[in-house]
Amino acid sequence: MKEAEYHVYGMPCEKDKDTEIYTNYTAFPDYRCIAKGNGTASVILMGDSIACRAYALVHDIFKGRYRNLRLFSRPSCPFLWCSREMSEIIRKLVQREKPDVILYMQRTYFRFNAPIIELDTDFVYKQSQSNIEFIR
Repeated sequence: MKEAEYHVYGMPCEKDKDTEIYTNYTAFPDYRCIAKGNGTASVILMGDSIACRAYALVHDIFKGRYRNLRLFSRPSCPFLWCSREMSEIIRKLVQREKPDVILYMQRTYFRFNAPIIELDTDFVYKQSQSNIEFIR
């Protein structure tokens, strides 16, 4: 099945109701789901709408070799620096789920193309580094 067809026929996963409970994040429920597999690894795919579009492909590549494959995405919001609110939500997700593998996908944003004048004060850099350090 082609990626575009999943929007017509549905994603290969079920609604993820658990994350709504412990993150208190209820927006864009169609951008979050979970699939159960027959493996032992916990995998989270997170990012913006690109991550959501890639989920079906990642699901097919893993072929069920995971305990669970969770999608947690939000359109037009690169999690590493989108907002402090999303940073807190992602931290709750990672703390609770303790995934074995985190896959992060996002499209290229104009802010990544802008020159960094002062690294110590650049919001995108600071927010991204803070979240990466937390996830590590």
